[in-house]
Amino acid sequence: MRKILIVGVILFFYGCGNEKGTFLESFESKYDYPTTVEKLKTSIKKEGLEFLGEIDRVKIAKEHNMRLKENSVFLFDNQMAATKLIECNPSFALDLPLRVVIWRGYEGDVHLEYTNPEYWSLKHNIKDKDCLEILNQAVISMKSIAENTTK
Repeated sequence: MRKILIVGVILFFYGCGNEKGTFLESFESKYDYPTTVEKLKTSIKKEGLEFLGEIDRVKIAKEHNMRLKENSVFLFDNQMAATKLIECNPSFALDLPLRVVIWRGYEGDVHLEYTNPEYWSLKHNIKDKDCLEILNQAVISMKSIAENTTK
């Protein structure tokens, strides 16, 4: 019995790996940080979404006498789609507006990442056909934004 318990615990923690693949979508940009940021803003508008703002983590770090490589979170939304998703499950408000992070690595490489909207159907237990279609569109839009920004 003890061996079964130990194997179960090992399998549980093995399954809780720190791999991004399932929930996060990651893209490496072929552009420098400022160009990637400007391309993101253009891509958001091109998708017909509303740009809501930027959280500049470097600025926040400096205010606290800390250092951080370029890292900003960008907020954008489609108000009609967001409202419908929140109607499906009020907890959706935790993941909206949409967010993308752009960050610079130690070797100057620039990355764009976002949570895969398909994950939200699991997280918020969405089964409604209309809401699943909105999530499908979000997957397509997010990928288009990321590709138009980084390639």
